[in-house]
Amino acid sequence: GKRMAAEDADEVEEEEQKTRVAAKTGRDLERVTDYGAESELDNTKAQEALSKLTKSDQEEREARLARAKELAAVVVKKEDVDLVMSELEVDKETAQSALQESGGDVVIALRQLIK
Repeated sequence: GKRMAAEDADEVEEEEQKTRVAAKTGRDLERVTDYGAESELDNTKAQEALSKLTKSDQEEREARLARAKELAAVVVKKEDVDLVMSELEVDKETAQSALQESGGDVVIALRQLIK
């Protein structure tokens, strides 16, 4: 009787230990799975952010190109370019750009360059 009860107690204890190990293994596996899911989520977020940046850069380039075309369409007089160059001691490109930005207005161009 006592021997049988001792064996039963050992079996019960062994089963309890197996249950504890299984529970711990389950928790560990859940942690790994959670980490994997978080990692995938992080990768997705990173890809979305990169995509937005790329799109934003592209839109910015297109806007600059459109603005450059607009400015190129502004006709400025050679004597106005020469005047701005001599008055503020800037190069031809800077003088012409300032005049285009101001719509050909010498006074506005000079004020912008002084700022």
